[in-house]
Amino acid sequence: MGFCPVVDGLQKNYCELSWTIAAALDDPDVRLAVREGYGDLYTYVERVSGVPAPRLARFFAMGMLFNVVGAMGLHEEEEPEPWAARLMAGCKDIDPAE
Repeated sequence: MGFCPVVDGLQKNYCELSWTIAAALDDPDVRLAVREGYGDLYTYVERVSGVPAPRLARFFAMGMLFNVVGAMGLHEEEEPEPWAARLMAGCKDIDPAE
């Protein structure tokens, strides 16, 4: 079941890295580095896109959701569980221009 190009192309190594970083966030130095990196990314996208804050927040929220969907492998399931199918179908209906 194709979810979207972003999730369909998500590599397992990236998912594993995401979970490794999440597990390492107990380390204050790692937490600070991840926070600063994410802040830099947000600030850059905010500056170059010029989109309103609510739209930018949705963009980043969807990115985090895609990471979770990819990490769980939901997009790889031939017949995902009903809740997962509803979640992914709902994401397809989101207008990125809003």
